[in-house]
Amino acid sequence: MSNENLKHITDLAQECNRIGKILTDIMQKLRNIQRIIDMIAIIIGLTSFVLISVSIAKPDVLTMFDMGIVPIISAFLVVSLVLINRYYFRGNNNPELIEAYAKYIFMYSKQLPSVKNDESINKTQKSTKLQILENLCNRNIEDIYVKWPKANKV
Repeated sequence: MSNENLKHITDLAQECNRIGKILTDIMQKLRNIQRIIDMIAIIIGLTSFVLISVSIAKPDVLTMFDMGIVPIISAFLVVSLVLINRYYFRGNNNPELIEAYAKYIFMYSKQLPSVKNDESINKTQKSTKLQILENLCNRNIEDIYVKWPKANKV
């Protein structure tokens, strides 16, 4: 294997590592948004529960208008947040999917140099393994660039 090909393998491994870090950042941001939405839904739910409990225990504290509108608004908000959480974080916005891609791409960033530096296999085996890894890696990188264009920015 020529020095140019070996340099290409090193560059590809570095690119995989860079993309893996970007995917990890995207995943963390999406998970943080999920946590915020979950916390808001919990706070709204608990607040409406307290207001309804107070209105049942002491009917003179809240008017009948408040008693009717608070549960409706609370239910609407909680359902909206649940739907946002359920449907926004599907497909390419699914943190678990991004995590899986990040794991694979990080795996390639470690395997490429490992195979490149492996002295226990002959040149033909090394060349074949590197070619297979390079093809898999390039397919995943292309897929990542399509799904998450941010990962393509240097």
